[in-house]
Amino acid sequence: MQSLILDRLHESHQGIEKCLLKARENVFWIGMTKDVTVRVKTCSIREKYNKKSQEKERLLQHEMPSRPFEKIAADIFFLDGQNFLLVADYYSKMPKELAPLIDNQQVSVQDTTTGLWSPATIIKSCGEPRSYVIQTPDGTTLRRNRRHLKDSGRSQHAVPVTQPTDGDDHGGDEDDPGKIHGHPPVLSTGPPKENVTWANASPTTRSNSSTARTRSGRAVKPPKRFE
Repeated sequence: MQSLILDRLHESHQGIEKCLLKARENVFWIGMTKDVTVRVKTCSIREKYNKKSQEKERLLQHEMPSRPFEKIAADIFFLDGQNFLLVADYYSKMPKELAPLIDNQQVSVQDTTTGLWSPATIIKSCGEPRSYVIQTPDGTTLRRNRRHLKDSGRSQHAVPVTQPTDGDDHGGDEDDPGKIHGHPPVLSTGPPKENVTWANASPTTRSNSSTARTRSGRAVKPPKRFE
Protein backbone atom coordinates (compact mmCIF):
# COMPACT_ATOMS: atom_id res chain seq x y z
CA MET A 1 0.00 0.00 0.00
CA GLN A 2 2.83 2.42 0.86
CA SER A 3 4.58 1.60 -2.42
CA LEU A 4 1.40 2.43 -4.35
CA ILE A 5 1.01 5.72 -2.49
CA LEU A 6 4.64 6.62 -3.19
CA ASP A 7 4.08 5.99 -6.90
CA ARG A 8 1.04 8.25 -6.88
CA LEU A 9 2.90 10.99 -4.98
CA HIS A 10 5.75 10.94 -7.48
CA GLU A 11 3.54 10.47 -10.51
CA SER A 12 4.31 13.96 -11.86
CA HIS A 13 8.07 13.47 -11.16
CA GLN A 14 8.37 16.48 -8.90
CA GLY A 15 11.14 17.07 -6.37
CA ILE A 16 11.47 15.94 -2.78
CA GLU A 17 9.92 19.07 -1.24
CA LYS A 18 6.82 18.97 -3.44
CA CYS A 19 6.27 15.25 -2.85
CA LEU A 20 6.64 15.65 0.92
CA LEU A 21 4.20 18.58 0.93
CA LYS A 22 1.62 16.53 -0.95
CA ALA A 23 2.15 13.50 1.31
CA ARG A 24 1.78 15.45 4.57
CA GLU A 25 -1.53 16.86 3.40
CA ASN A 26 -3.05 13.41 2.72
CA VAL A 27 -1.29 10.47 4.44
CA PHE A 28 1.05 9.63 7.28
CA TRP A 29 3.12 6.65 8.45
CA ILE A 30 6.30 6.22 10.44
CA GLY A 31 9.36 6.93 8.30
CA MET A 32 7.33 8.60 5.54
CA THR A 33 9.88 11.36 4.96
CA LYS A 34 12.69 8.86 4.42
CA ASP A 35 10.59 6.70 2.07
CA VAL A 36 9.57 9.68 -0.07
CA THR A 37 13.17 10.91 -0.27
CA VAL A 38 14.47 7.49 -1.37
CA ARG A 39 11.68 7.14 -3.91
CA VAL A 40 12.43 10.49 -5.54
CA LYS A 41 16.21 9.94 -5.65
CA THR A 42 15.89 6.48 -7.21
CA CYS A 43 13.51 7.59 -9.97
CA SER A 44 15.04 6.61 -13.33
CA ILE A 45 13.28 9.39 -15.27
CA ARG A 46 14.49 12.02 -12.82
CA GLU A 47 18.08 10.82 -13.15
CA LYS A 48 17.83 10.99 -16.92
CA TYR A 49 16.61 14.57 -17.10
CA ASN A 50 18.34 15.98 -14.03
CA LYS A 51 20.10 19.23 -14.91
CA LYS A 52 23.07 18.53 -12.66
CA SER A 53 23.80 15.27 -14.45
CA GLN A 54 23.80 16.91 -17.89
CA GLU A 55 27.25 17.96 -19.11
CA LYS A 56 27.79 20.91 -21.36
CA GLU A 57 28.57 20.11 -24.94
CA ARG A 58 32.26 20.42 -25.61
CA LEU A 59 33.62 22.72 -28.28
CA LEU A 60 34.54 20.99 -31.52
CA GLN A 61 38.19 21.52 -32.39
CA HIS A 62 39.02 21.94 -36.07
CA GLU A 63 42.33 21.14 -37.69
CA MET A 64 44.63 24.09 -38.23
CA PRO A 65 45.29 24.75 -41.94
CA SER A 66 48.87 24.81 -43.19
CA ARG A 67 48.47 27.55 -45.85
CA PRO A 68 46.12 30.44 -46.69
CA PHE A 69 42.73 29.60 -48.19
CA GLU A 70 43.16 25.91 -47.46
CA LYS A 71 39.99 26.13 -45.37
CA ILE A 72 37.45 28.94 -45.53
CA ALA A 73 34.10 29.73 -43.94
CA ALA A 74 31.24 31.52 -45.71
CA ASP A 75 27.97 32.97 -44.48
CA ILE A 76 25.24 35.26 -45.83
CA PHE A 77 23.97 38.19 -43.77
CA PHE A 78 21.56 41.08 -44.32
CA LEU A 79 22.45 44.70 -43.45
CA ASP A 80 20.82 48.02 -44.41
CA GLY A 81 18.62 46.45 -47.06
CA GLN A 82 21.47 44.61 -48.80
CA ASN A 83 22.65 41.01 -48.81
CA PHE A 84 26.33 40.30 -48.19
CA LEU A 85 28.49 37.20 -48.51
CA LEU A 86 31.04 36.96 -45.70
CA VAL A 87 34.12 34.84 -46.42
CA ALA A 88 36.75 34.21 -43.72
CA ASP A 89 40.07 32.40 -44.07
CA TYR A 90 40.84 30.02 -41.19
CA TYR A 91 44.59 30.48 -41.64
CA SER A 92 45.07 34.27 -41.65
CA LYS A 93 41.50 35.58 -41.20
CA MET A 94 42.45 38.21 -43.79
CA PRO A 95 44.30 40.69 -41.54
CA LYS A 96 44.80 44.27 -42.67
CA GLU A 97 48.41 45.45 -42.79
CA LEU A 98 49.01 48.47 -40.54
CA ALA A 99 50.73 51.51 -41.99
CA PRO A 100 54.48 51.67 -41.23
CA LEU A 101 55.86 54.29 -38.85
CA ILE A 102 58.84 56.56 -39.46
CA ASP A 103 61.58 57.84 -37.18
CA ASN A 104 60.75 60.79 -34.87
CA GLN A 105 57.03 60.26 -35.46
CA GLN A 106 54.72 61.18 -32.60
CA VAL A 107 52.63 58.14 -31.63
CA SER A 108 50.56 56.77 -28.77
CA VAL A 109 51.62 53.54 -27.06
CA GLN A 110 49.20 51.22 -25.28
CA ASP A 111 49.95 49.74 -21.87
CA THR A 112 49.27 46.00 -22.16
CA THR A 113 48.34 45.83 -18.45
CA THR A 114 45.88 48.72 -18.13
CA GLY A 115 44.97 49.24 -21.79
CA LEU A 116 45.59 53.01 -21.50
CA TRP A 117 47.36 55.05 -24.19
CA SER A 118 50.25 57.45 -23.52
CA PRO A 119 52.37 59.65 -25.85
CA ALA A 120 55.72 58.46 -27.20
CA THR A 121 58.19 59.07 -30.04
CA ILE A 122 59.50 56.57 -32.59
CA ILE A 123 63.28 56.17 -32.34
CA LYS A 124 63.89 53.53 -35.01
CA SER A 125 62.45 50.42 -36.61
CA CYS A 126 63.84 47.06 -35.51
CA GLY A 127 64.91 44.28 -37.83
CA GLU A 128 61.96 42.12 -36.85
CA PRO A 129 58.67 42.82 -38.65
CA ARG A 130 56.30 45.30 -37.02
CA SER A 131 58.67 46.08 -34.12
CA TYR A 132 59.78 49.58 -33.12
CA VAL A 133 61.96 51.25 -30.48
CA ILE A 134 60.14 54.16 -28.83
CA GLN A 135 60.92 56.77 -26.20
CA THR A 136 58.45 58.03 -23.59
CA PRO A 137 58.35 61.66 -22.35
CA ASP A 138 60.34 60.71 -19.22
CA GLY A 139 63.21 59.40 -21.38
CA THR A 140 62.50 55.67 -21.01
CA THR A 141 63.31 53.59 -24.10
CA LEU A 142 60.97 50.70 -24.88
CA ARG A 143 60.42 48.19 -27.65
CA ARG A 144 56.84 47.67 -28.78
CA ASN A 145 54.95 45.82 -31.50
CA ARG A 146 53.09 47.75 -34.20
CA ARG A 147 49.70 46.66 -32.86
CA HIS A 148 50.43 48.55 -29.61
CA LEU A 149 51.25 51.79 -31.47
CA LYS A 150 49.04 54.26 -33.30
CA ASP A 151 49.60 57.62 -34.93
CA SER A 152 48.70 60.39 -32.50
CA GLY A 153 48.11 62.95 -35.26
CA ARG A 154 50.29 65.55 -33.55
CA SER A 155 52.43 67.82 -35.71
CA GLN A 156 56.13 67.04 -35.82
CA HIS A 157 58.16 70.17 -35.07
CA ALA A 158 60.93 71.21 -32.74
CA VAL A 159 59.94 72.73 -29.42
CA PRO A 160 62.14 75.69 -28.42
CA VAL A 161 63.70 75.53 -24.98
CA THR A 162 63.69 78.71 -22.91
CA GLN A 163 67.16 79.50 -21.55
CA PRO A 164 67.47 80.95 -18.03
CA THR A 165 68.33 84.65 -17.76
CA ASP A 166 70.88 86.30 -15.50
CA GLY A 167 68.16 87.39 -13.13
CA ASP A 168 66.87 83.89 -12.61
CA ASP A 169 66.78 82.85 -8.97
CA HIS A 170 68.03 79.33 -9.75
CA GLY A 171 71.32 80.53 -11.21
CA GLY A 172 72.15 77.40 -13.22
CA ASP A 173 71.27 73.84 -14.12
CA GLU A 174 73.08 72.44 -11.10
CA ASP A 175 70.85 74.35 -8.67
CA ASP A 176 67.61 73.71 -10.56
CA PRO A 177 65.82 70.79 -8.84
CA GLY A 178 63.19 70.63 -11.61
CA LYS A 179 65.71 69.72 -14.32
CA ILE A 180 66.99 66.14 -14.58
CA HIS A 181 70.31 65.54 -16.32
CA GLY A 182 69.98 63.55 -19.50
CA HIS A 183 66.27 64.37 -19.96
CA PRO A 184 64.49 67.24 -21.70
CA PRO A 185 63.16 70.00 -19.46
CA VAL A 186 59.55 69.81 -18.34
CA LEU A 187 57.49 72.59 -19.88
CA SER A 188 54.68 73.95 -17.75
CA THR A 189 51.30 74.39 -19.44
CA GLY A 190 49.87 76.67 -16.73
CA PRO A 191 50.56 80.34 -15.96
CA PRO A 192 54.05 81.21 -14.64
CA LYS A 193 54.62 81.33 -10.94
CA GLU A 194 55.52 84.57 -9.23
CA ASN A 195 57.88 84.83 -6.30
CA VAL A 196 55.78 86.28 -3.48
CA THR A 197 57.18 86.34 0.06
CA TRP A 198 54.12 86.50 2.25
CA ALA A 199 55.97 86.48 5.58
CA ASN A 200 58.09 89.59 4.85
CA ALA A 201 55.49 91.57 2.90
CA SER A 202 53.28 94.14 4.52
CA PRO A 203 49.46 93.87 4.31
CA THR A 204 49.40 96.75 1.82
CA THR A 205 52.02 95.13 -0.40
CA ARG A 206 50.26 91.77 -0.30
CA SER A 207 46.93 93.25 -1.33
CA ASN A 208 48.44 95.16 -4.29
CA SER A 209 50.70 92.35 -5.57
CA SER A 210 49.63 89.78 -8.13
CA THR A 211 48.02 86.61 -6.85
CA ALA A 212 50.31 83.57 -7.04
CA ARG A 213 48.84 80.60 -8.86
CA THR A 214 49.73 76.93 -9.14
CA ARG A 215 50.36 75.05 -12.40
CA SER A 216 46.69 74.10 -12.54
CA GLY A 217 45.63 77.74 -12.24
CA ARG A 218 44.43 77.66 -8.62
CA ALA A 219 45.10 80.81 -6.59
CA VAL A 220 47.55 80.46 -3.68
CA LYS A 221 46.16 82.12 -0.56
CA PRO A 222 48.46 82.97 2.41
CA PRO A 223 47.71 81.53 5.86
CA LYS A 224 45.55 83.74 8.05
CA ARG A 225 48.19 83.86 10.80
CA PHE A 226 50.38 86.08 8.56
CA GLU A 227 47.67 88.73 8.18
